[in-house]
Amino acid sequence: MELVTTDNMNGHEMAMPGGHEDVLTIREVADELGLTQRAIRFYEEKKLVSPQRNGSTRLYHRKDRTRLQLIKRGSEIGLSLGEIREILDLYDPARGCREQYQRALQLFERRIAVLRERREELERQEEKLLSSCERFSSYILTAE
Repeated sequence: MELVTTDNMNGHEMAMPGGHEDVLTIREVADELGLTQRAIRFYEEKKLVSPQRNGSTRLYHRKDRTRLQLIKRGSEIGLSLGEIREILDLYDPARGCREQYQRALQLFERRIAVLRERREELERQEEKLLSSCERFSSYILTAE
């Protein structure tokens, strides 16, 4: 599976750190992308990435590193691995990226709605706490 060179999470050009086109080991990929080797193995176990193998050594090509970068970005914005897989699996070089981008947009908008709901709930909790602090401060002052 070949991936486009744009960042499917936000449409910007992907610039892999160091500009490597060569094949890297898991340690090199972990260092390059700021992931742990354990996380990379986990993504492989979940079949989100399938590196080439040379014996027991995993070899990561640019397409593998691009997928890992997209997985990392999706995780950072709170997408589930299932949602990330769905976006990655929609890539079809023959048909372009429209369907992939549409689904990503739907997931992003849903995530934004969830975050806004959480923020509103946090603001309500903060107001209650501030009110309680004010009330308790008043009790303390009148008790003295």
